[in-house]
Amino acid sequence: MEKSLEQILVIMQEQIVDLGSQMNSRFDAMEKRLDGMDERFDGVDKRLDIVDKRLDGVDKRFDAVDKRFDAVDKRFDAADERFDAVNKRLDTMDERFDNLTTEMRSHFKHIETKLDNHEKLYLVVSNELNAAKIDIEYLSKKTGVHDKEINQLKKTIKV
Repeated sequence: MEKSLEQILVIMQEQIVDLGSQMNSRFDAMEKRLDGMDERFDGVDKRLDIVDKRLDGVDKRFDAVDKRFDAVDKRFDAADERFDAVNKRLDTMDERFDNLTTEMRSHFKHIETKLDNHEKLYLVVSNELNAAKIDIEYLSKKTGVHDKEINQLKKTIKV
C-alpha cells in the first residue's frame, strides 16, 4: 500500500508537473498575446497622441478663428452703431428739408403776392404815366401853337 501510495503520489506529481508545464505553455501563449496586444495598444496610443496633437492644433485654430469672429462681430456692431447714427442724422436732415420746403413755399407765396401787388402798381403807374405823357404831348402841342401865336403877335407888334 505504501508502494501504491507512492506510485499515486509520483503519478500525481508527474501530473502536477505536466499540468504546470501545460499551464506554463498556455500562460506563455497568453503572455505573447498580451504582449502583442500591448504593442498594438502602444501603436494605438502613439496614433492617439498624434491625433491629440493635431486636435490641439485644430483647437488652437478654432480659438484663433473664434477670436477673429469676435473681432468681426465687434466691427459689425460698431458699423451698426454708425449706421444708426447716420440714420438718425438723415432723419434730422429729412425733417430739416421738410421744414425748409415749407418755409420756401411760404416765402415763395409771399414773394408771389408782392410781385402781384407790384405788377398791379406798375400797371397803375404805367397808365398814369401814359395819361401824363398824353397830357404833356397835348400841352406841348398847345404850347407850340401858343408860341407860334406869340411870335406872330410879336412880329405884328414890331412892324
